[in-house]
Order: sequence, then C-alpha cells, then structure tokens
Amino acid sequence: MTLEATDSKKRWTKQDLIDNLLKGGLKEGDTAVIYSSIMDFGVPELNGEHICHFYLDALFRVLGENGILVITAYTYSFCDGKDFDPWTTRSTVNVIANYCIDNGIGVRTVDPVFSYMLVTLHDLRLFEQYQRSRLSQNYKGAAVQAGLFPFSCLENAPNSGSDSCAENDECCWPAPPEVSQYNLVRTLSFTNDCLRFDEPSITSFLLARKARYVMLGWCYYMTFIHNVERRDGNAYRFLKSFTGKVKTRFNGSWDMDAEDYTCYYYVRVFCPNTVADKRKCFQALCRWPDFDTGPESCVYLPLGASWMICASLEYMIANIEKCNREDPLWYCTGPELSDKELLALKSGMVEECDMDIRTYLVADLNDRWK
Repeated sequence: MTLEATDSKKRWTKQDLIDNLLKGGLKEGDTAVIYSSIMDFGVPELNGEHICHFYLDALFRVLGENGILVITAYTYSFCDGKDFDPWTTRSTVNVIANYCIDNGIGVRTVDPVFSYMLVTLHDLRLFEQYQRSRLSQNYKGAAVQAGLFPFSCLENAPNSGSDSCAENDECCWPAPPEVSQYNLVRTLSFTNDCLRFDEPSITSFLLARKARYVMLGWCYYMTFIHNVERRDGNAYRFLKSFTGKVKTRFNGSWDMDAEDYTCYYYVRVFCPNTVADKRKCFQALCRWPDFDTGPESCVYLPLGASWMICASLEYMIANIEKCNREDPLWYCTGPELSDKELLALKSGMVEECDMDIRTYLVADLNDRWK
C-alpha cells in the first residue's frame, strides 16, 4: 500500500468524515482517543459551523450517547515553570481540546503536564442548549454574527424560527436524560504520576474500555509510548518531579483556591541522541510498509488533503511493547550512550520509593457556565 498525496483543493463534507470513522472501525458506544492535526485536511464544507464543533459533532454522530471521546490537552505547564488551572489553561497541542476548554465542554484530568479531556454527547448537548438560551433574543442572527451557528441541536429544535427562546419555552431544546457515560466520567480520578500505565491511569481506563485510537491528520507520534516505557523501564528515561500550583475551584484565586502540587514525569535524558524521529516512530508503530490486515490493525483513510488513521489502542500498545523490547532507542535519532554517559545526564532523578503518589478527581468544565 502506498500513501500518495491527496487532493489539497478538494472540498469534503462532514459525511465524508463520518464515513471514514465508520470504515476505521469506530461504532456507537465506543471510547475513542484522538490525536489531531486537523488543518492538514484543509478546510471542509463548514456551512458556518465552527470547525472544532464540526469535528465533535461528526465524532458523536458515530459514538452516540454511550460513547466517550478522550482528547489530548497537554500543556507541559510545570515543565515550563507555569501554574496550572484545569478550567482555563489551554493546550499547546490540540485545538479541539482548546475549544472544549474555552466553552466548558466535558471534564479534564488534573495533570499539569499531560492532561486529557473526556467528553460525552450529553456534554456537547448541554453546551449547545446553553448557547441557545444565552442567545435568546433573536438568537439565530446573534449566533451567525458571533460565528456560533449552526449547531446540530438548533437545526432540529422545535419552533426554531422563534425570535425569542426566552419567551417561548417550547422552542428550547430539552436536555436529554442523564446518561451513564456523562455521570461516569465525573467520578474518575487519576494519579500525579503523569505517565503511569497501571490503574488508576488514563491508559488503563482506555485499555479497559477497548478504546480506538484515531489520528486526525499526520501526527507521527503518540504519547502512550512513554506510558509503556514508564511501566517497563527505559535506560534513556528517568523519573523527575515537578512542582507548582494547581487551581482547585473554577474562577477562584491563586491565593485562596490553589494548592501546591507535585507531579512525576518520566523524562528523557536530555541530549540529541534521544530526540524523537517522528517518521521513524510512525513507521514502527503502524508496521510500515508491511501493514497488517487483521480487524485490529491500522486503517488508513484519505480525507481532503491528508490521511487519517484508526486502530485499536491495544494493537498500538502491543507494537510499542515489541519495539521497546528490541531497541530502547527505536524511535530516537541515536546513537546509543554508555551507562556512564547516561548517569551523568540524569540530573534530579527521583527513586520510586520516594514518590508521593496521590489521586485527583477530574475537573468538571461545565462549572464554567453552570
């Protein structure tokens, strides 16, 4: 199989994305973890819809009410000497995550390095309902002017032509019944061991739910590599602690509503030898060019100007484990370093026995507009 360049000028639709997700093995009730570089695809036919809402709506048209969408929202805050507010600190890696953070959609793990968003269809519906009620007076015109229209719930809402949602209760989209996944994600807690593999970790949660991995665009990398290294060990990485403050209440002050927080990050030995070669990483993870053809293998699908990849997360983890056993520098530029050279570079190393492991309940981003 050859991944040739796709048509960068071809306009594509939401249905094209939905069809690809279905071809990639995603189905109703699944849990999906997404990495994204959505501008690789070019601009789809948005018809006035916000581009991030476009992707969220397409994903939940497949996942349905029983699905959970997990989105990378990494900030590396403590690594950069910054404090972390789970309700407002924006991701440096994912625009869809930032759309959710900015609009209070879903919950977020309290991790000042590798946080994740967990979103359900009910979260998205509640946000749409909130937007509708907020734009009560001539809400359609206001929404168009604000770039917030159309929403799928508004398109299908009864009496959607009314000028005033506030004056006509019947025109308001009724909140759907409480669904188990919406409640479930609000009970989750994860540890301050950023790359922990075993429970309670985001990795163990995803594997227990047999999650699908979805790569939107050419993201040649996946952080779960380091979760496997954290569990199995890698001579080119070591544990290091980072400290700072984490906000504990939405809209609270750093003086009154923040607490000291220590997290543990399995960092790389900082030298040119350990810099990731992302294309090399992709080729190993997806077994390029000798693609598997089994039901859990990677599925490559063209979309717009790029490609998307879907696979079982379990399949990807198995590939990582195999690569890590064969060569600790399998995705790095290399060459190997001696034990003496490695030890000299492991400044600030923390031993397992000295770690102060704690668990933290996810932050409910709905607090932004409740």
